[in-house]
Parts: sequence; C-alpha cells; structure tokens
Amino acid sequence: MILSLLTALQEKENISRRSVSLTTTEPEDKEILTTSVLQLDHMRNKSQYTKTIKRWCEELGIVGRLLFCQRWIFIILQSSESNIKTYIQRNKHQCVDVDSSGHPCKERLLSTLYHGCQEKLAFSSFEVVSLDLQDLKNYLTQYNLSRVYLNYIFPLINKK
Repeated sequence: MILSLLTALQEKENISRRSVSLTTTEPEDKEILTTSVLQLDHMRNKSQYTKTIKRWCEELGIVGRLLFCQRWIFIILQSSESNIKTYIQRNKHQCVDVDSSGHPCKERLLSTLYHGCQEKLAFSSFEVVSLDLQDLKNYLTQYNLSRVYLNYIFPLINKK
C-alpha cells in the first residue's frame, strides 16, 4: 500500500513538473525563419528519393519545393534553421538513393547554393514541381524568390 502511494505521488510530481516547464518555456515560433536552396547532382531512384524527401519535410515541419528543371534538381526549404540543419544532416548521413549497382547509398553530392533569413514563408506546403528553363524564373518570382534565382540559380544553369 505504501509503495502504491509513493508511485502515485511520484507520478503527480512528474505531471506537475511537466506542466510548469511547458508554461515557462518560450514558444518555438520565435525561431528565425530560414530559406535554403540545395542542389542535387542526380537521382537514380526518383520515386523513392522523392518519397523520402517529402516524409522528412513533413516530419520536420519544413515547407518548400523539389524542383526538376531539365537536368537540374533543386530543393527549396523553408522552416526554422534547426529543422533545415536536421534535414541536411539526414540527407547526408542516411541512405536516400541507390548507386549504379542498385545498393542503397547516401547523398554525397548535395550542395547548398543559398542559405538565408526569410521574413515570412513563401510556401504553405512541400510539393514536387517539374519546369522548363523559361518557367523557372517566373515560378520563383511568383513566390518572391527572384533574388535567389538571379544570384544563385541562374549563374549555375547559365554556366553549363
């Protein structure tokens, strides 16, 4: 009987501690919104890779776009800096694609083209979009990302 009383008392203490800590912590909404533009070199297993990217973005609360533009693959992510950092770590340290032999492999050729602060989110969800070169600029301008296009994406696609 004493054991059950002690157990009940400990549970009550844990619950009250949790409620106090929840009310004293600052909301995570105050984190700075960040936009990152990443470039992938290739995707061998496009459907599985795309599902993985979507799942991770959903788990981490990231919005943005996976853009296929001819032979270029861009990922635009918008969320808190910590969520984007976690996404990039997952992408580099977990198997996301397959190699030429069909074996699972990690993404080694992910490069960050742009990483900066954003006042508000341009996107409301994460979507996959295929565009041609002429539509890419207009598409990004529509979401107030024309500066990112002109300074980071255009020089890359214009070079090759």
